[in-house]
Amino acid sequence: MSHFLLQNVERSLHFNGDLRVLVADPLRCLPTDVDDVFIVRESLDARKKNRLRYLCHLAVRMKSGRLPKGVQEYHCPEVALHEGIRPCGSTPIIIGLGPAGLFAALGLVRKGIRPLILEQGRPVEDRVHDVAALEAGKGVNPKSNVVFGEGGAGTFSDGKLTARNRSAASEYVYRTLVEFGADPRIVYQARPHLGTDKLRKMIPAMRAYLISQGAEIRFQEEAVAWIRERGGVTVKTASGGAFHSQTVILAGGHSAFEVYNTLSQSRVPLEKKPFAVGLRIEHPREFIDVSQYGRENDFKVTGAADYSLSAKGQNGRGVYSFCVCPGGSILHAGSDNGHLAVNGMSGSGRNGPFTNGALVVSVYPEDLPEGPLAGLLFRRRIEAAAQGQTDCKAPAQRAGDYLRGGLSKRVEASFRPGVRSEDLNGLFPKFINETLKIGLVNFERKIRDFIDKGVLVGPETGTSSPVRIIRSPETFESTGMPGLYPVGEGAGYSGGIISSAVDGLSLALKFKSV
Repeated sequence: MSHFLLQNVERSLHFNGDLRVLVADPLRCLPTDVDDVFIVRESLDARKKNRLRYLCHLAVRMKSGRLPKGVQEYHCPEVALHEGIRPCGSTPIIIGLGPAGLFAALGLVRKGIRPLILEQGRPVEDRVHDVAALEAGKGVNPKSNVVFGEGGAGTFSDGKLTARNRSAASEYVYRTLVEFGADPRIVYQARPHLGTDKLRKMIPAMRAYLISQGAEIRFQEEAVAWIRERGGVTVKTASGGAFHSQTVILAGGHSAFEVYNTLSQSRVPLEKKPFAVGLRIEHPREFIDVSQYGRENDFKVTGAADYSLSAKGQNGRGVYSFCVCPGGSILHAGSDNGHLAVNGMSGSGRNGPFTNGALVVSVYPEDLPEGPLAGLLFRRRIEAAAQGQTDCKAPAQRAGDYLRGGLSKRVEASFRPGVRSEDLNGLFPKFINETLKIGLVNFERKIRDFIDKGVLVGPETGTSSPVRIIRSPETFESTGMPGLYPVGEGAGYSGGIISSAVDGLSLALKFKSV
């Protein structure tokens, strides 16, 4: 007997009973007529403040086995794990252990293939101490920080798991995360998240599983060169090592600047791609919660509120919110001591006193006339200007002062090791500032006092890679270096934890099982 999909069924915030009761009325049947029902997708409908509800898509199976008229049959999407046809050699090499590298490795070991994984950073347990030292003002460890190390940049974030397009591969990623300790509800929530506290526990469990299946992981092993030879690629490392394979999977992340420089020098084809830069804006969490959900909402059920805002400048350039972290904090996302960038982070409870989100402006290839690394250099110039002469303190300004131009007399934010008052107009070229200001004025119309209660901290430069490593759309193989397979955010083909994991998994699925 088949399940069918019943869409947009309402569920009150406090309903935790038998789902068969929910479907009985729209199906005009008794709950006992329903054999099975489970949630496929669920989203919070906050259009009416103080009267929030959930809208659910439910998979239903009737005891009669009949499908009601006008419904579609539902089948849980499954990946064809063992249907790959491409040989990958005896020991493929994976460079980078972020979401793309992790799920490429998981896909391979489940095919019986044992990869060698090279990660320039340190394990999560050590990264935690390196990030704590940075927050205490002791400087950046260039190889182990918020963006580099086991788990990638997503480990020190809100752990948002949104996916624009749900697919068999993305569903496999969600279910795999549940295997390693994620809340089972992420499989059906429209806007799921994990929280950095959960990720710090899950990633070591994934590491242990990979090792148990024969994968070898070498931490603090930085790849510095790729040489095409002997029918494959030789990877040379900073420690003097040399590793050869017919299959080298490059999952370096979008902040691996030296990787792009090395590839460019090796004449591996690269191209510019759109990206975005801007600032973080922080508000009291209660302000955002009430503005979005109403004062009478039961926040013990819904949790802290986020927001999604967008606008266009007079020239059509987009400005939008990105990576909102309810109940979170702003953290240092620079990868060396000469450059400063910021990002947002929150725990699974999202219960801190502030909510922050990025406000970013689109930057297009035509804005930067230089070569394929132009966007990367653009980002680095902004980050260098933000660093200034301070000891890791971030420039900050009240949103109203940014609009008017002028220093804020007093400015405070959650960023550690602290902020300094600075006119943020000086960080960006005119077109970025003009568009950000248009966005702020527009967002004020949607959330009253958004400007007055907001503090800006910057710069936010790591929304996505400004560079794409050109690869075959069918095989994912670099068009300029056979045997090299760029994946994930660093390759320029994804943005976020889920899409990066899907990109790595999708490559693994192409290879033959052992």
